[in-house]
Amino acid sequence: MHKAQDTDERTATNRDLLQLAWSSGLPRKAKRPHCVAFCDPDDDELEDDDERNLRHAPAAVLALESAADASLRKQAEGKLLAEAGRFGAALACWDAALELQPSGELHEMRAQAFLAMGRYFEAVQAAEAAVCVRPDWWPAHLTLGRARFNFGEIELAARALARAAALEPQSQEIQDELAEVQELGAKLRMRVETAVAKARSLGNASEQEAHQCIAE
Repeated sequence: MHKAQDTDERTATNRDLLQLAWSSGLPRKAKRPHCVAFCDPDDDELEDDDERNLRHAPAAVLALESAADASLRKQAEGKLLAEAGRFGAALACWDAALELQPSGELHEMRAQAFLAMGRYFEAVQAAEAAVCVRPDWWPAHLTLGRARFNFGEIELAARALARAAALEPQSQEIQDELAEVQELGAKLRMRVETAVAKARSLGNASEQEAHQCIAE
């Protein structure tokens, strides 16, 4: 009888161990994409779990992901965050991806995010970086034109849009934007010329002052 009891106890113990081993592989909480920006204070526990899991993960598993694959993963995470309107978090992912592997596409997406956030100077910088990496890629020139337009650089915006139109002549959208910017640039030049001529005729303002008045 004692032997049967011992057998039952060992069976129960083995069953408990099997259940524990199976349960320990399940995530305890659903985790969002692992980006630092715009995380709530309550997310600290989740990120601590991620760090503990990485520390205990086999080295062979961690080594499977190359820098290129890791960059693509962070790029995809950033896209999902941007689609959800979390542009700051998306930028954090894309910055991490750029450190792993330079990419014109990443710079161009960063420029779009800066535009959406109203950070036009940074949008210009990011779009310029995209053009440097991929000078013959029309989306980079299109985004640069839009960034320069929002930053107030009308003539430079027209140049970038003209380059985009030359690279993608079938796009009616680019043609329409280019025509709009060129028309606005012509109006601004006319206003400046009119103000300068009026200032000179009255003799009460210099040409530099007239340009400053138009800019304001």
